Amino acid sequence: MVSSGQPVAVADVAADPRFAADVAEATGYVPRSVLAMPLQTEREMLGVIELLDQRADSPAGRRDMELLGLFAGQAALAIETSRVFSGLGRALFSALGVAAAGDRDLAAALDGLARRAPGPTAELAGLAGVFARLGQAGPAERAAATRLVREFLAYAGGDGRPR
Repeated sequence: MVSSGQPVAVADVAADPRFAADVAEATGYVPRSVLAMPLQTEREMLGVIELLDQRADSPAGRRDMELLGLFAGQAALAIETSRVFSGLGRALFSALGVAAAGDRDLAAALDGLARRAPGPTAELAGLAGVFARLGQAGPAERAAATRLVREFLAYAGGDGRPR
């Protein structure tokens, strides 16, 4: 499941060679059937969510699989968002520490972090540095920047959420 990224519906787990009966027995619960859906984002495979003892080979089972897919997509997005913002929070505290310990302002500390950090943290630190500079601008400039960002988000997808 994790390696393929494909949903799986197993009506009889006892007949499926992928089923780890010893693991199930160790938990004290052995299901009869399993519906499994990947928790996956565009960036990575996070894991698998399973629904036990649902009829996989019935119309209700197909509906359950569709609902599990919708839930898995939302759960994966929530997990990824939480990870990204946790990383951003750590990055901001790190940048604040650098700014407070030295003679650099927050925007410069965030720029430094953006140059050193990996992936999304670097992108978000760079964006935070831009917003730190905007915070120092005058009211007319901040209002213009706000309008520009809102227009860009509307252009990019309406609500600004990743697609």
